[in-house]
Amino acid sequence: QLNGEMTQNGERRESEARQLQNTVSNLTNARAEYARNEAEMLGRLGEVEAAISRKEAETVNLSKQVVALEGARLSLSRDKDALQMRVRELEDKLAAELAKEDARVRDAES
Repeated sequence: QLNGEMTQNGERRESEARQLQNTVSNLTNARAEYARNEAEMLGRLGEVEAAISRKEAETVNLSKQVVALEGARLSLSRDKDALQMRVRELEDKLAAELAKEDARVRDAES
């Protein structure tokens, strides 16, 4: 009977040892998988941060372009206004010259 109990105790201990080894193995595998997942996520996070930085740089660049284009638009608007004023001046001058010429022709006819 003592021999049987010792055999049962030994078998139970071997079973418990196998279970512990399986648990340790499972935990080790889970830890390795976690480390792989963490590394992958950190890599993706780095990619996302790099993409955000690129988009921020693009946004700054586009903002500068908007400012430059707005400046160009204002400059063109001023140039257009100046040209319209010059055209009005020339039209007024031409109208005055035509009026003088009409007056000379009338004087010459009378």
